[in-house]
Amino acid sequence: MNASINDTSGIRCFLLVPPEEKTKKDNEVGQEGIFPPLGLAYLAAVLRNNNIQVKIFDALASRLSMEDVCEIIQREKPDFCGITVLSQQIKAVQKLVAKLKIISPSTKIVLGGPHIHFEHENVIIDSNVDFCVRGEGEETVLELIQAVNKKTDLRVVKGIVFKDENNKVVINEQRQYIKNLDEIPFPARDLLPMQTYKAPISLGSPGRPFTSVLATRGCPFKCHYCSLTAMWGNQRRRSVENVLDELEELQEKYGIKYVSFVDDLLVVNKKWAIALCQGMRERGINIEWDCCGRIGVMDEELLLEMKKANCRCVIYGIEFGSQKILDWIQRCYTIQQVIDTVEMTAKAKIPIKGLFMMGYPTETKETLQETISLAKKLKLDYVTLSIVAPYSGTKLYEYCKENNVLCDMDQKGKDVLQLRYKAIALEHLTVDDLINYYKKFYFAYIMRPSYIWLMLTRHPQKVLAFGPRFLKWLFLGKWENS
Repeated sequence: MNASINDTSGIRCFLLVPPEEKTKKDNEVGQEGIFPPLGLAYLAAVLRNNNIQVKIFDALASRLSMEDVCEIIQREKPDFCGITVLSQQIKAVQKLVAKLKIISPSTKIVLGGPHIHFEHENVIIDSNVDFCVRGEGEETVLELIQAVNKKTDLRVVKGIVFKDENNKVVINEQRQYIKNLDEIPFPARDLLPMQTYKAPISLGSPGRPFTSVLATRGCPFKCHYCSLTAMWGNQRRRSVENVLDELEELQEKYGIKYVSFVDDLLVVNKKWAIALCQGMRERGINIEWDCCGRIGVMDEELLLEMKKANCRCVIYGIEFGSQKILDWIQRCYTIQQVIDTVEMTAKAKIPIKGLFMMGYPTETKETLQETISLAKKLKLDYVTLSIVAPYSGTKLYEYCKENNVLCDMDQKGKDVLQLRYKAIALEHLTVDDLINYYKKFYFAYIMRPSYIWLMLTRHPQKVLAFGPRFLKWLFLGKWENS
């Protein structure tokens, strides 16, 4: 260690968004944008406030390869390297940490993130991983670094998993959720390559200074395919004043023009959400923004306040056109509520993005067609279709394990459907069926004259920026990234 036993000022901690094993293929639809890693930026702010030297390397945003990351670690040899891990990244991360341990064996490797929270027992077995962090990391990682530095008993650090001197896996008590989110400092955005982040092409305008904001943690709903509640618990909200202070900082310090609220449900508490919207106007915060709404939660008063506060898009997880599937996955709304909510949002003159899925267990060609038919019926500005992936920590994942339907999709399916994790072996559908209906969905929705006219009249710049590349992918199976 670089620091003395009672001093953390010399400790160096690198925080890493891992690189992809290979660059995206030309036929992948790269419309998802590049978002800053807020989790690492929050963690960096806490560590820096406690005199720990921190650097963040966002390998995805900065286009760093695995070799680039290894070169940095070999040259710098930090005391700790913390890596955030999504399920689709775990294999690449395992290869990376094996290389890091060879070139810098003294660096402690700490893994965290959604995949680690649920799969820590499987991950910690890897001899190259020193610690796994479950749940929120701000308090846990700080206490871990302090305990390692002072050589105190690691068993008292809540929320970590490690191997003892006999190589036995030790799973410490789970840490309680942070109750007062206002106590956490704002993300250390000055440590991020802020100029590289961009909103999804369907949301922010190309080239405008962009970032994301997290105003809440957790969710009150328990959808079958989502692990959010299992990981973060019920929703906790920052105070309206605290969020407004951050937005002011973004406007004044970073010149941000567009913000995506990445909360899974920013507006579930109507009183809080309206106060936030009114506060933006009162403080003169001239930032455009988008957020996720929820079917059955929105009302006219809330939507009008959002419009007045520069909301430029509401994103709805509509998911399926089959009421039977919606009921099974515990979405807690009806098809009619979907129609009503979309109409209400359109009446408020806020653009709408609809999220849809295909490939759930029990799906048939008939239910796939129901989803296509519903999408065509709705007046949405943007749509995104995803193939269902069973992630750890979800009821869907447990169902798939119990019914032995977890599988790996073939390369053709991965290339066309952009699925980067486990697939589901469907009883009534083949991979070719999914591919055909995936393309049919986009053909049926986007090639309607009414939709083309809507986009040309309401979003001409985005049609010019995005349309030709998308059509080339749709007709030729090739995607040109900008």
